[in-house]
Amino acid sequence: MYYRARYYDPSAGRFASEDPIRWDGGINLYEYSRNKPVQLRDPLGRAPASPGVSSCGRRNRDCQKEYQDCIESASKDYSTCMDKADKARVKRDAFCALENEIPFVGPTIMKRCLERSANAYQGDVEACGSALAVKRANCLSKKTLCEMGF
Repeated sequence: MYYRARYYDPSAGRFASEDPIRWDGGINLYEYSRNKPVQLRDPLGRAPASPGVSSCGRRNRDCQKEYQDCIESASKDYSTCMDKADKARVKRDAFCALENEIPFVGPTIMKRCLERSANAYQGDVEACGSALAVKRANCLSKKTLCEMGF
């Protein structure tokens, strides 16, 4: 049975594949949480800890504050992404304006160029929105793990 990062053999009561962190987990490459799965947890495979302690070893974490900080960081990243999208559109539109100077065909070419610019901008906006949604979902996952003591 595949469990998180390696295979577990329920009939043997142990992992069938080595710990992905190798020797950093100790000399027994097949054990889980120092062979004390009831007393210790190690959901990320980095450091066994008691259920009330995160795998980072910090007690009494303020999960709500960590969540708010994460959401704030995601919002700043979104603003930065949108600023870049706006600047890219201004550059594309300025290039399109230059095409208007081409004799006879300039206006037609400029119109197509502006349409492509608008489509590219829409794609940039959608990418920024998708990135924000992923980051917010990640924040919620981190908050949930924090509240569970991980």
